[in-house]
Amino acid sequence: MHLTTQDTLAGLGYVMNLTQQSLMHEKLSHYIFIFTAIILWSTVEVVVKTIYLSVSPILIGFVRLLLGSIVLLPFAYIEMKKRNIQFYSTIPTFIVLGITGFALHYVFYHMSIAYIKASSAATIVSSIPVFVLLFTIIFVDSNVGWKSIFGILLGIFGVFLFVFENVAFSFNSLVGVMLMVIAACLWSVFAILIKKVVDDYGSLFATAMSISFGCILSMPILFFENPAQLLNLSGYEIGALLYLGVFATGLGYLLYYTGLSGTTALQASSMLYFKPPIAALLATLLIGEVITAPMVAGIVVILVALYFVIGE
Repeated sequence: MHLTTQDTLAGLGYVMNLTQQSLMHEKLSHYIFIFTAIILWSTVEVVVKTIYLSVSPILIGFVRLLLGSIVLLPFAYIEMKKRNIQFYSTIPTFIVLGITGFALHYVFYHMSIAYIKASSAATIVSSIPVFVLLFTIIFVDSNVGWKSIFGILLGIFGVFLFVFENVAFSFNSLVGVMLMVIAACLWSVFAILIKKVVDDYGSLFATAMSISFGCILSMPILFFENPAQLLNLSGYEIGALLYLGVFATGLGYLLYYTGLSGTTALQASSMLYFKPPIAALLATLLIGEVITAPMVAGIVVILVALYFVIGE
């Protein structure tokens, strides 16, 4: 059989078209992984809001870290063997990352949800890129454009609009917002510190080990709690804790970093835009939260701030 030049070019075109379609499907699957993780994370504040009266916020955070570690450690072990990582040399690094990114961050984060609405908490935590950029300017690189500065100022203003989530000023809301701001600042320090670690060890291993060390370093805080409260939980409350630890934490981070491997950090960060409206919708439908005008204003302002910060 004799193939002409035209037949050969047509065949090459067909193969290239199939390859392009395959790459597009692969990229789409990575976006789906990230979007699924965002949906899982958008449910956290709502689920925590339904059980924090029965389980203390600090204990909720510890259970999330414990179950999340169990899910992620097998994947971290595979990554460690693949990269030939010397585990003991990483311990000091992950002690710092575990404290800032998870042990202390989770304490303030879950305590905040006890004081403010779930949708407010979800929106404020979505503003973390604003605080990451602020800390980067202060400690790493002060050479930034006007868009970044404007985004930071706008984001901070948007966060404090949630002090008026109940329309009138509320001291509880102020406490909740301040606790979440502390949580955001802790995570921002973690995000800056982990960049170098991710380059050396990979994002999945770095996150899994940070969560695991965060769990271990959270144990002293349990002396101020009463773990026996876990024995008196209802079936729903046990299921909620399992969901928060296994799915929203373990599976959420696994999906996010799997998706991140096929996209850019900017593309992944841009999907944070979905968290505030998804969380607000879930909070309204599932636990009957009322979304007030100051909350809508805060959500819009923070989304605009994220546009300037992430797009810079």
